[in-house]
Amino acid sequence: MTGFQTFVFVVNMMCVLAAIVVNVWAAYQIRNPIARWTYGTIGFLGIVYAMGYVWVLRTGDVVAWSEFFRGVSPSAWLLVWVWPSASAVLRERRDAVKISRLAERHGANVSSTDGDG
Repeated sequence: MTGFQTFVFVVNMMCVLAAIVVNVWAAYQIRNPIARWTYGTIGFLGIVYAMGYVWVLRTGDVVAWSEFFRGVSPSAWLLVWVWPSASAVLRERRDAVKISRLAERHGANVSSTDGDG
């Protein structure tokens, strides 16, 4: 492995460690069970990646690392890049419906729940 490749792996390792800490912290701080599951799962996936970075830094076998993580990548795309955004939109829609129902129950005039004001 070249010096530059080692540098890139070390930087990635530092970033994944930050991601693990922040996502595990978020999983323990947030009350919403879906968000908690999301952040916990992202933290776990970060641990998998961190183990892979440690392994490649010890062995220098970038090819085996790449072959393994090509199989992990689809779950990373779904869990890290797709699910958090989709679940945030679903939570917001659910919350808007709940707010609208509460407002109607208490006699408030609700004209819009689409976030425009």
